[in-house]
Amino acid sequence: MLERAPTPAPTPASMPTPVSTPASALTPTPTPAQAAAPRRHTRLVLAVSALWTLPIWLTTYPPMTDYPQHLAMAAILRFYHDPARHLTETYQLALSRPNALFELLTAGLSMLMPIELAGKLVVALAVAAVGAAALALVRRAGRPDWYALLALPATYNFVFYWGLIGNVLAYPQLLVAIAIADRLFERPPRARSWLALAGLSASFYLTHLQFLFVFLGCAGWLLLLRWPRARPRDLLIHASAALPALALALSHIIFAPARLSLYQQAMLAHGLTFTPVGRRLELLPICLFGGSEDNPETVLLALLLILVLVLCAYRPLARFPSVREGLMRTRFGTLALWLLALYLALPMNLIGGFVWQRMAAAALMASVAALPAPLPGRTRAAQLLLFAVLGLQLFVVSATSIEYERQAAGVRDLIERTEPGKNVAGLIFERSSPGIQTAPVFLQYPALYQVYKGGRVSFSFAEFNVSIAQYQPGQQWDDLIVEFSEWSPDHFDYARHGGRFDYFLVHGPVTLLPRIFSGARGDLEVQSRGDWHLLRRASARARPQPQP
Repeated sequence: MLERAPTPAPTPASMPTPVSTPASALTPTPTPAQAAAPRRHTRLVLAVSALWTLPIWLTTYPPMTDYPQHLAMAAILRFYHDPARHLTETYQLALSRPNALFELLTAGLSMLMPIELAGKLVVALAVAAVGAAALALVRRAGRPDWYALLALPATYNFVFYWGLIGNVLAYPQLLVAIAIADRLFERPPRARSWLALAGLSASFYLTHLQFLFVFLGCAGWLLLLRWPRARPRDLLIHASAALPALALALSHIIFAPARLSLYQQAMLAHGLTFTPVGRRLELLPICLFGGSEDNPETVLLALLLILVLVLCAYRPLARFPSVREGLMRTRFGTLALWLLALYLALPMNLIGGFVWQRMAAAALMASVAALPAPLPGRTRAAQLLLFAVLGLQLFVVSATSIEYERQAAGVRDLIERTEPGKNVAGLIFERSSPGIQTAPVFLQYPALYQVYKGGRVSFSFAEFNVSIAQYQPGQQWDDLIVEFSEWSPDHFDYARHGGRFDYFLVHGPVTLLPRIFSGARGDLEVQSRGDWHLLRRASARARPQPQP
């Protein structure tokens, strides 16, 4: 048997020289299909997000209760010096007030297009931006791109139908801000990153003051989870980026008028009202998806819970080396739970109203980054459930928008028949659209007169000290507010209140008119379009109509 001669040990001179391999060489080069996937997913999310705004374009005015008032504030800003509108006599601009982003954007766009189109465009962009913002968040969390579409059904929610326009704009801003802050916290602080965080935090002052504090809480949680891995000095520098935003909020508190209007005092008279947790859970479907006939919002929530079950059930429990490491890896999940906790714990009134209702959609939108990636074989089922939720919500919102538009028909035509710069009383007896059970979507329609003709209406958002337009000193109608408001048109008495107005915009059956204006004695001329009625006092000269 032959034996192999032993191999001599290599000498240093004969040993191969080690070659440094770049890290990029260790990473497999993606195939063209893999490289194109993110772009394809981005186009899909953006396309679905654009389609998601369809219900807004089906209507002249979005079905949002406070929307006409916000549009009126934008019109005051845009046409403030128009002498025919007589705005300077009643209002003064307050450009430093918070929550003014919608008014500023709409007033600016109205220089290029009709103001009602500008307002709808801003709302549509805010709704569509939720998809893109959620995409940024799920990519930051390493989740599948199509998870971003899970955030869209919650855009037509309680906040949307009540027309809390600052929150509608703040939802996508919050999602993007969370993704950016989480990325910046991974790096040592630099001047550029500090300025980015400071500017991001301060920008919420312009969008919505409540969400400024929500974002600071989210950023604080993401920062806290990085201790003690990060140096305390770095954490403090990151945290100090919140100071400019806090200074802005504090300046509003210091410099805003100390005296609230009588209307605002009455609205906040109940103080910190807390709704029982059981009632909040009962209202969760409406807060997430709005309320409609036959309660489709309950079906939507059930489908969503089944989708979560498909993604999460029968999975091995994740094991983490420490509790802190587990919290860090599940930080987006705990963040969504904190937002849900705010929904369950916040009071009803805190400076403004409907405080806790605003948090439900934010919690759902943030949770898209917390759901685990689907196990093999479950992706198709999860996607089918997602598109069932999307399809049902889009169908319901579109159908209710079409019905709402039919009921709103005629208002613009009546307003076009009025003179500019007059005083208009709004008497909205039928405040709701039957298909939309979330909010009284016609309540603030009298403010549309102010959008097109200026003047003043019996109730204006100038009553609120956060509005971009405020009453001139001595121009408040406090005596009228305590007798009747947009919530109590049945308290209107023509003999006591009628002499202050030139026009009366009424929504309700025509049979109401003799009772409301029993003391008019032929002083009024009536024009009607369905259940919308415009009454003109003899002292208000009718606008000449164009000849056919």
